[in-house]
Amino acid sequence: MKKVLLFSLFIISIATIFAQEIKIGTVAPTGSLWETTIKEIAAEWSKISNGEIRVKIYSGGTVGDEIDILRKIKLGGLHAAALSTYGIKNISDDLFVLSIPMLIKDDDELDYVLKKMEPTFNKKLQENGFVSLGWTNTGWIRWFSKTKVLYPDDLRQIKLAVDSSDQKAIQIWQRSGFRVIPLSFNDLISGIYSGMAEATYITPYTASSLGITQHIPYMLDMPVSPVYCLLTISERAWKSINDKYKPLIIKRTNEIIGGFYAKIVKIENEGIEVMKKQGFTIVPVTPEALVEWEKVVDNGVDLLKQSFSPQIHSEVRKYIDEYRNK
Repeated sequence: MKKVLLFSLFIISIATIFAQEIKIGTVAPTGSLWETTIKEIAAEWSKISNGEIRVKIYSGGTVGDEIDILRKIKLGGLHAAALSTYGIKNISDDLFVLSIPMLIKDDDELDYVLKKMEPTFNKKLQENGFVSLGWTNTGWIRWFSKTKVLYPDDLRQIKLAVDSSDQKAIQIWQRSGFRVIPLSFNDLISGIYSGMAEATYITPYTASSLGITQHIPYMLDMPVSPVYCLLTISERAWKSINDKYKPLIIKRTNEIIGGFYAKIVKIENEGIEVMKKQGFTIVPVTPEALVEWEKVVDNGVDLLKQSFSPQIHSEVRKYIDEYRNK
């Protein structure tokens, strides 16, 4: 009996030594829903491969921002990444197309268009040395402000924090007459706390997680753009995985990611209710205000549209029209 036990332990130790390690980088905070989802996927990969694949997760930006993560994947230091829309854009601008402000109207429309665009997006990933493991929405950008904002002119009266690394966004909002304050994401909290900035655009989930709504207690209830995310692996790392495991890995990864958005919506709604009790106010958008916002966005995003290939933008418009005409 003792010999059998020792032999079993020997086999397990050998399997561990020769296990294939897949390193995944993400800026998602430790303990966040996105990180726990990746951990669930990692456990499935190990189970599917009988321990041959071991996933190591580097969360919370411990290996740098998303540009750093992509650079390390290309150098072989990392193998995969869970990326936000911003990170996706750094693989190819065309992958960012669904984030054009006010292009996509709601969850159902996004689901339809994203599903239709997946083959094109996945091909674009392959052209850049990546393989898609799953796409998901993580919420909708909305305007948060220190004072009530309904019309664009209301927002023009206060200081707007914009990601300092997103030069296109800075140009767009400046051209639209807003008082832009460029801040890194890490400086956003201190900027809001100090009054350096009085408004920004993020998802309710992010606002709740950062705890900044006591300083910017108004949210305009108007979806600006979806923040869709991607779990991706380098083509080189994907090829190194045993082919017999790949179909089930893809299946289970997509199933887990497929349930992510419903969870985020639940947490987001719960967070909004808590924030309301703390004085948080949701400002309903009126039809008149919506028209004004659409004018501002139409004038501003012409610059952004130049980033995308005409074919990509045309294909997206085709699926949007197809959905709306149903």
